[in-house]
Amino acid sequence: GFREAHAGHMEGMAMDLERSSPDGFGAIPVFAHFTILRAPVKLGVRIGVELPTGEVNEKNDEREKIGVKHQPGSGSWDFFAGVAAGYGGRRWQVQAAATTQINTRGAREFELGDWVRLSAGAGWDFVEADSPVVVSATLDAWIEWHGRDRDHGRGEEHSSGWISGVAPGVRISAGVLIF
Repeated sequence: GFREAHAGHMEGMAMDLERSSPDGFGAIPVFAHFTILRAPVKLGVRIGVELPTGEVNEKNDEREKIGVKHQPGSGSWDFFAGVAAGYGGRRWQVQAAATTQINTRGAREFELGDWVRLSAGAGWDFVEADSPVVVSATLDAWIEWHGRDRDHGRGEEHSSGWISGVAPGVRISAGVLIF
């Protein structure tokens, strides 16, 4: 389960999600990726749509509906686009990307705010990139702006703003498989 930092109830929706374990598929993204440049600089563009396939009526253990934001699906058709660029040597890579998503109204007349994300990352391969298995150390950073959520056409107070993060990681590549 998970928790939400709200107290009380809103329109009959359970706001305490401690007793909840929503499961099921979320939206399914369908996209096209176009590679514009391959070497030495890589440049690509991606456009797509998230199909509203996820469950939107999950309930908690007391059979109360869970808030729309915490459902596996949103019930909306959401459109996204982005551009990414990368450059690298035999054992290192750097990349940057800009992505945006425009969300439409979905289940229970709720619409998540649109968002824009800027990200950058770097990686260092512990072995040469042409090895059958490559293990890499990675470091990614991003900043993201979320627009205001709308409930029945009215903007929700305190639902927009900025978020940023930094994430170290390990990438394992074996041929076309990346873990």
